[in-house]
Amino acid sequence: MTKQSESDIATSVILHDVRLEHRADYERWLLDATAAHQRFAGYLGTDIIRPVESGSRYVIILRFVDKETAHAWLLSPVRQALLKVAEP
Repeated sequence: MTKQSESDIATSVILHDVRLEHRADYERWLLDATAAHQRFAGYLGTDIIRPVESGSRYVIILRFVDKETAHAWLLSPVRQALLKVAEP
């Protein structure tokens, strides 16, 4: 078994601005999205930076074993469906 080289790891940084009145809905959506990430081939981890005080920006950092699997996630039907749910 070979060890994953850090230079091969692909990271996606995703920014979402969420209105304060929708934050609870977004947090529930984020649970579903994170579960979907975890089931996706090549997934390594998710970090979530939540807004501070009255801020609106969430930063989601996704790591995959390589850029091909990261790209596959970004184009996946699962992700597209999640984004549709998050649009409003």
